[in-house]
Amino acid sequence: MFVRWVDKQITGFEGNWGVAQSLTGLASHSAALLHSYRENGKPRQQRVASLGVFHTRNGQLVTKEGRVSRDVAHVFQLHATRVLDGLDISDDDRAKAEQQLSDKIGPFVEATA
Repeated sequence: MFVRWVDKQITGFEGNWGVAQSLTGLASHSAALLHSYRENGKPRQQRVASLGVFHTRNGQLVTKEGRVSRDVAHVFQLHATRVLDGLDISDDDRAKAEQQLSDKIGPFVEATA
């Protein structure tokens, strides 16, 4: 299993309560957990779960509304952790997925109960 990232640049303007907001420099980053296998000798991937999405502007984490916030990483990690908790995957696959996520968004923080 591995994490596939899809990074998209967002351009143009978005209307929000009658106010046009520039989306220049905004990027969307979505993560999905995929299972890799071979079928008839050809490599294939099957989507196991969507792990979440976050946004950046000029390299900084931002909320969907465009405000700079480091909390975005924490919220993303909480969501991804809940998704991974609900999957029947090995501890090795989970550790590998968490490492691939942390390489992109930063280190995972331990959940407090």
